Amino acid sequence: MVPNINRKISFTLKEYKEDYNILLQEYLSKHEDFEEKQFIELEIDFYNLCYSNANLIKSYYDGKYIYSVNGGHCEVLIPKIYDSLVTFKDENDGWDIELSLKYKATFEKIISFLRDKQNNLGKKISSIKNIEVIPSEPLNKFCPNLTNDPLFFESNDYVKIKNDFIEEYQSRTSHLSGDEDFLFFEADEEFTHWEENKKEEIKNEFIKLTKKLNKDNIFFFGCSFENYKNNYIKRLNLFLEKYDDTSETDFILSEKSFLENLIYDFENGTGDVYEFSMSDVELYKKASYVVSMISYEQYCYSNNKKMSFLEQKLLGNNNDAIDILSSNIQIEIPTTTTNLSDSFINDIILEKLEDVLTNVNTTQYGLLVDMLIKYFENDRIAFKVNKINLGRINKKKVGWALKEIYTTITNEGLTYDYLEFIKENVLLFKDVELNKDDLFYCNLYKYFTTKV
Repeated sequence: MVPNINRKISFTLKEYKEDYNILLQEYLSKHEDFEEKQFIELEIDFYNLCYSNANLIKSYYDGKYIYSVNGGHCEVLIPKIYDSLVTFKDENDGWDIELSLKYKATFEKIISFLRDKQNNLGKKISSIKNIEVIPSEPLNKFCPNLTNDPLFFESNDYVKIKNDFIEEYQSRTSHLSGDEDFLFFEADEEFTHWEENKKEEIKNEFIKLTKKLNKDNIFFFGCSFENYKNNYIKRLNLFLEKYDDTSETDFILSEKSFLENLIYDFENGTGDVYEFSMSDVELYKKASYVVSMISYEQYCYSNNKKMSFLEQKLLGNNNDAIDILSSNIQIEIPTTTTNLSDSFINDIILEKLEDVLTNVNTTQYGLLVDMLIKYFENDRIAFKVNKINLGRINKKKVGWALKEIYTTITNEGLTYDYLEFIKENVLLFKDVELNKDDLFYCNLYKYFTTKV
């Protein structure tokens, strides 16, 4: 496929990364049965061509030094690059050498970025297992997230504009593939301006739609936290109606799994690779398009609040216990630690801390274990020591382990009392915010409920 030299060129790596998902979705929408692999190959070819156009080779001719584009061996001239490098001055034979070097450095970085993407598409499953963050396994395929999502209704204005854009784009560029003379000599600035304006118009209409849906409290993927919270009960009831023998806990775990798997795929570039995708390829493609429109930063802000909300619901949810107690099945549920054996408590503490504190000073490790045993034996007064110093270590890893210890031993959600006790006695958390009135959104709670 011949590269389209009239397309937008990114002159910084940051700009290209921001545009990547939009470019990918446009490519996939125009080329049926093509995948990201083919898109990356085309992009690499294009930016190799850009590099050739920016590569000014110095040579000695007729008693003076002259410069030529890639030493006179350039397959196709790109007018945008050529025109910006020509200065029409006597200095450096009329070329902007400094700008040439800047372009080459940028194009090299973009090509390197694309090569990394290409390698990620082909990496083996074993290499994925080495990644530290392991997402949850999906419990089921329930997710009105992206299923019949109002963002993708054909009646939406942005969808109509987008479809018209694709149709006109194909019409205006259909002749390029076989017309190399046109590619070589012609630069269509009007076309470039039209293309950029259309993309901006599509994005503006998309954002306008998301704001209206949020205002009307209509759930959609990527919605605001308030919209998500307001639709929680409605979506929970849909889940319970669809699946027999489920509870609110199952719904929460399904939601958390969906969101965690998407973040994993976004961060590791595995979403649209069938062998490695954790979130389902088709769902990921839709999600990726939405995120590219609203920005990944905006998505993460909302996503973090949604995850904290779900964690709060999960830890405070007693539906399963109530169901069991109200049934004819008699199951003993531990609600206090009064009758728990010392060995049970000790074994749980050592098991959860084993892989987290491998490099911690032995004395400090022992003090931490002793402190936790005293806490769960309701003998906190007996524990009096200077703050335990675990050294330089990941707060989230330690927090998660301490949360696992508490929930396993007590079969209850985290409490302010436990977090306060840890904060008072472990130097690592001394300066971390803890707020009783806003417990589930304070930083210490987040450190204890974020798995890394």
